[in-house]
Amino acid sequence: MHLDGLMVRRLAAALLLSFGLVISSGGAKDPSSLPWRIKNAQQATVGQSLVVGTIRYIRDGEEKKCADGGYKCVAIILPPDGNKASVYEFERSTDFVWSLPPGQYTILAFARRDSGWNIQSMRAIFTVPDDLTPTYIGELVFEQSDGRYTVGAGDDFEREALQFEANYPSVTQKLSRGLVSPEPRPGTWLKMSGICAPDWKIGCTKNYWGVTPLLPSDGKKFASVDGLSPQFRWTPSADSTVTYDIVLYEAASFNDDGITRQFTEGRLVDYSQGLAEPQWTPNVALEPNRKYYWSVRARRKETVSTWSSYSYFNFFLIGFSSGYGQWFKFATPAASKSR
Repeated sequence: MHLDGLMVRRLAAALLLSFGLVISSGGAKDPSSLPWRIKNAQQATVGQSLVVGTIRYIRDGEEKKCADGGYKCVAIILPPDGNKASVYEFERSTDFVWSLPPGQYTILAFARRDSGWNIQSMRAIFTVPDDLTPTYIGELVFEQSDGRYTVGAGDDFEREALQFEANYPSVTQKLSRGLVSPEPRPGTWLKMSGICAPDWKIGCTKNYWGVTPLLPSDGKKFASVDGLSPQFRWTPSADSTVTYDIVLYEAASFNDDGITRQFTEGRLVDYSQGLAEPQWTPNVALEPNRKYYWSVRARRKETVSTWSSYSYFNFFLIGFSSGYGQWFKFATPAASKSR
């Protein structure tokens, strides 16, 4: 679920952009107060820049419509400030034209939903310039094969720039290349292997793929901790030479229907590397009344494991819910409690 970098992928052709450009008289929006759903811009608000590109869904080697058979497909986009993400639903056209305030944005993930959400982390960043230059951020690729999902990005700038100039002759500024790039990964490593590989000597279970969290709670829900500097503990490896990395992200909320809130990993809060003991206290005080995700990986010098996660399956009389590769969760109280 959690990729350390983008798989670079180049596709042969880009579709024509088909949205007209009209300058409106409205003021620029604060990036932290973007609408819950970003739509293709038939107007460019004053003080905002055009962001253009394409989204493609590849299934078993063939390009498909992502939203078919009852599926809904979205990209989850985090603005420069705040923890509320917006979604862009791609259904028919693969081309997009967004009008966004300046700042650095993060495409947190692609998500595909039928009875439940399958969220595939992407963590790609792009910058909307202050000078209102229209920006091409690339071809965003969401690929499914044998039940597994991967994400990546490609570049067809030369073709797209010619098409943009032809489609929007009234725009005096030429399209610039501002391709998405991988968010800097926390920590360092040269090699990686699965956390349940025998060499790590970690007791993986049916529900916990990696270490088992002991504090906070069991990690399966946003249970509240006692204060803003909680202690973290987890089951250790049977090999005393193994050290641990721990990462902490604030949860970003997004809405698929404008009402129901969903969550995924948002902004990086803290990270520590090479811990000798299976316990940790954050280096910074956390924010009150916030939701968080965390995970642990094993380390031997510059070789690391994949991140720990858990899976679940709940059966109800009216249906079921399931989740695979989930990171551990918790929430902070509304105000710090005395210990």
